[in-house]
Amino acid sequence: MCSLNLHMRTHTGEKPFSCDICLKSFSQKGNLDRHSRIHKDTTKFSCDLCQASFARADGLDRHRRGHTQENRYSCSICQKTFSRRDYLTVHNRIHTKETPYTCSVCQKAFAQSSTLKTHLRIHTGEKSFLCTVCQRSFTQKIHLELHIKSRHTGEKPYSCCVCQKACLFSSDLTRHMKIHTGKKGFSCQVCEKAFADKGSMEKHSKLHSGEKFTCNICHKSFTSKRYVKFHMRLHSGERPFNCSVCKKAFVRKVSLTLHMRTHT
Repeated sequence: MCSLNLHMRTHTGEKPFSCDICLKSFSQKGNLDRHSRIHKDTTKFSCDLCQASFARADGLDRHRRGHTQENRYSCSICQKTFSRRDYLTVHNRIHTKETPYTCSVCQKAFAQSSTLKTHLRIHTGEKSFLCTVCQRSFTQKIHLELHIKSRHTGEKPYSCCVCQKACLFSSDLTRHMKIHTGKKGFSCQVCEKAFADKGSMEKHSKLHSGEKFTCNICHKSFTSKRYVKFHMRLHSGERPFNCSVCKKAFVRKVSLTLHMRTHT
């Protein structure tokens, strides 16, 4: 097919090549072929140091640089190093706050084109990553992986060396460890109350600022958008957290967690 015809699809939005597994569509067959590797075990290129496998040779090359520490490009501000110039370019936007990629729907701006692409799925409703166990679909592969670990396999690879509590994320384990160390590195600038994590401190600070988020149905006010989201489920009847044993549904995940103890 001529280059002009391929180019015209960027204007028409035509995507004649569809994945027969998840139905995601593409404008070129080559893009479909690359996508199809997500669903297949085509890991032809293996690292001889750690056995990690990749579908493409360039993926293996990038991975190997992590072992050789071949990071030739250094950030002039924080001295972090990178194996590729484009990685450094993206990293520099952390310091410059540059966000050159803008959503045409809501005008939200992003530092990376890939982040914008993921964001656009909020508007299109596209969910290409399907859980083969419960058929729930997700906009991002990482969300699917986290779903499988938390809902189906129960995998929690990070364990506390003090009390053996297991966590799904390393960040959760880091926060948990502060229970044992007593470290509270974040303080409220108004009342000097100390907190173990930044999120808890910011949530507390809103008590001083008087910032409120209001339900547009009953006008009840809350100190965070998250609480409004939970509250709105009382109006909509949405109960997104389901018990895998008795199918009872809950508004909040913590309620499901408490309920699951009745089965154990």
